[in-house]
Amino acid sequence: NVLKRILLAFFVIVLTIPVSFADENPTLSNYNTQFSSNSIIVYGTDDSPSYYSYCLEKIKAMWPDNVVKTDNEVTSEDKSKNMILLGGPLANRIVAELATAKKTPDASYWNNNLKSQYIVQGINHAFTDSMEVLIIAGYDDIQSTNACNHFLIDKPPTIVSWTPPETTPTPQVCVRSFPSVIITPPSQVANSETGGKYAYDVEIINGDNSACGPSIFSQWLIYNNPISVDNEFGENLPSINPGDSLKYKLYAIVPPNTPPSTYSVGVGVKNSNAPAYTSKYAADLYVVLKPSQVCIDSDDGMNYYQKGVLTVTHNNGMKEIFEDECNENKINEYVCNSDGGYSISTSFECSNGCKDGVCIVKEVVIKPPVITEDVLPDPVVIPQNDEVNKVHYICDGCPKENNCYPIGYRMSGEYCGPGKIFILQLNADASCDNNFECESNICASGNCISGDLLQRILNWFKKIFGM
Repeated sequence: NVLKRILLAFFVIVLTIPVSFADENPTLSNYNTQFSSNSIIVYGTDDSPSYYSYCLEKIKAMWPDNVVKTDNEVTSEDKSKNMILLGGPLANRIVAELATAKKTPDASYWNNNLKSQYIVQGINHAFTDSMEVLIIAGYDDIQSTNACNHFLIDKPPTIVSWTPPETTPTPQVCVRSFPSVIITPPSQVANSETGGKYAYDVEIINGDNSACGPSIFSQWLIYNNPISVDNEFGENLPSINPGDSLKYKLYAIVPPNTPPSTYSVGVGVKNSNAPAYTSKYAADLYVVLKPSQVCIDSDDGMNYYQKGVLTVTHNNGMKEIFEDECNENKINEYVCNSDGGYSISTSFECSNGCKDGVCIVKEVVIKPPVITEDVLPDPVVIPQNDEVNKVHYICDGCPKENNCYPIGYRMSGEYCGPGKIFILQLNADASCDNNFECESNICASGNCISGDLLQRILNWFKKIFGM
């Protein structure tokens, strides 16, 4: 915080040629062309007003036609114009850019070399070839005022050019660190009956710093079980540069008929260039031997809307049976694994609830229109089923081509029957209960009347009554 308050006192003003001021009445003729107009006065937003307000007031009084901006408002186009900057590297971001470009002292230099001082520094071609900068900066608010007065009474700059001091790099010392060992995958499942050769990817990372140079690593193994281990290099591994890694294959060899169990192999490496017992790192790989078994799932995996029964048959003939079951609104779904075992998933939540081991499908009944004697109504459209939320739409009539028709609806020689399906209308003399069942649409005394017979009866009545 002390350093920040110190650097917040820096002030910067853009300059093109030496200035000439009198104590009481400054002569600005050398500056009028460059700074009397079309210049920008910039102060830092992270600075305290007590640090820059004095200089800002004086300069603005000299050149009232200039624009005042904060350092956050400066654009790339502004950097091609003459600028009057107020604030140091920590207070004014434009000054910080010049410090980063090594054209003016940075915060560290001020803290180490310029305590209780100020500078007035001219910088030619600060951002472009057509503009120059004068830096006026003080260690605190008093020195900031002194720096501004230095400029106003026409004293020459305290720094004509700036060259950052050369720093002597500190010789790097070798520092040994523990190497890292990464084994992928950390474990594998083997068949206890057939055995086999199982590959692991091993990566050794040299943890030494760059001053140490390359190192030779040796591998050591710890195991006391039927499994043997081999790799593509043997005990002595190739050299590894600091920060680099070596990747190689390591093989766990499982003999046939190995008893089922979990076997571990400790894999360690030693940096041969480091003192004894200071650069060892051990990691374990595992071989899990399980008896062969068969798993069958009646609903073929993750089927939340069909109840499944999972049967696991072990090589000794023993069977285990698991049924999908509800856990409140979630479902416990049993599924087979690739190794013949099983797992249980409880992460699926049924949107309409769970019952008897299956997620409930919500059914919405669509009511068809009512048929009257005079009007044959239009059918009702059946919406598409919502498979995401498992909402199905059921027609309480005869569904056909995404429409819902009422019982008794006739079309194209068919009628919607009580069984809620369309069937062919009946021929003459067929037994019937309703008019809509007959082709003639007339059912009399339990039989369909022929359309020709009906027409003959109508013609007979016409003759009798002279119709």
